[in-house]
Amino acid sequence: TAHAHTLKCLFVNARGLISKIDILKTHVYEMGVDIVGVAETFLNDDVPSAEISIEGYTMYRKDRCNFKEGKAGGVLLYIRNEIISYAFQELNNSQSESVWCKLKVDRNDSVTIGVCYRSQVLSDNELSELFRVIKRASEDNALIMGDFNYPKINWDTLDCDASSLAFRDLLLDSYLFQHVRQPTRLDNILDLVISS
Repeated sequence: TAHAHTLKCLFVNARGLISKIDILKTHVYEMGVDIVGVAETFLNDDVPSAEISIEGYTMYRKDRCNFKEGKAGGVLLYIRNEIISYAFQELNNSQSESVWCKLKVDRNDSVTIGVCYRSQVLSDNELSELFRVIKRASEDNALIMGDFNYPKINWDTLDCDASSLAFRDLLLDSYLFQHVRQPTRLDNILDLVISS
């Protein structure tokens, strides 16, 4: 069962998953990962799930084309089959680039797992939807991974610019903690791992 050990998680910003699925599978199996979050899958309806499935893992997928115009984007979660998981439809129905599931950790407890992608060109409406589902997810035990594209937040001091203020405050108000302290792209921390 999930609570018997610490869950091993991996987050990847793929920038195109199809050409990298074999590399991802190798890493997942070698590292013995329980949960894999992928942002920027660049998938669409032409790509069958069988092409990107990982044996032994349940997949939760949300392609950008299924809720708005545009290529690229897309998010995906893989959960090891031994862990009881199910789609969190209330959050998955949101008009945001995020995919969510719940893990059953024991009889009375669950954890909400999500992968988010905040593109640099998203509407105010989509941003408020993304913030709404993060806030909702944080009402339970939560683990949220993603590329949020907020390079101006100093995660040690929590200083930030005006465009990052709402996101920083969302995390603080929701009692969420951001774990990544090393740059994930050039000198910036864009890919985040957040938990309650």
